[in-house]
Amino acid sequence: MATRGKKFRNAVARFDATARFQPREALEHVKQSAYAKFDETVDVALRLGVDPRHADQIVRGTVVLPHGTGKKIRVLVLAQGDRVREAEQAGADFVGVEYIAKIKEGWLDVDAIVASFDELAQAPPATRDFAMSLARGVIAKLPDLDSRLLDQADNWRIERMAAVDRNILRLALYELLFAGETPAAVVIDEAVEIAKRFGSERSSQFVNGVLDGFLHRGKAAGGA
Repeated sequence: MATRGKKFRNAVARFDATARFQPREALEHVKQSAYAKFDETVDVALRLGVDPRHADQIVRGTVVLPHGTGKKIRVLVLAQGDRVREAEQAGADFVGVEYIAKIKEGWLDVDAIVASFDELAQAPPATRDFAMSLARGVIAKLPDLDSRLLDQADNWRIERMAAVDRNILRLALYELLFAGETPAAVVIDEAVEIAKRFGSERSSQFVNGVLDGFLHRGKAAGGA
């Protein structure tokens, strides 16, 4: 048996491992026993009484924490003209079209990208309103969308995805989950075309694979 360190032994000695605690009391013990210099994780085991060997009893889901993960979401707004001041007042971390060149050079120190160009202002009102509703929806649902992306994109962390790819996926997932007016096949096709136009050579294949897998997984589970 491996020898436990002094900090581990001291943490275990603070409570009775054979006792039963209410959830809030257990969390207090977890917080008091923490000794690492980083944010530790907590594993929770739940006895659900299901048999995972049967497809209709497989349990898989996501939980959005009420205060997020504690990580600050860095937002880039690609804007020009009067839109720059509006974005800065709204709290954007980075604002300006000059960041497009930085992204092409490999700069990825941002979690979400919102575009606000003159061509959007010149678009028909219905198109403009729809685009803005998608952007606002993604920002509001960002933790939930990223959690679902992580579930589907195996072996991929959000920060490892190309900025263009992950934001196309966020927009498409929001439309699939919360908009509901556009057929799923159309949403995926549009996302793939955007990836071809603005992403890398492999972006369209990656976006198509993630969205298609998400759609089929939702159908297998009886709906997303």
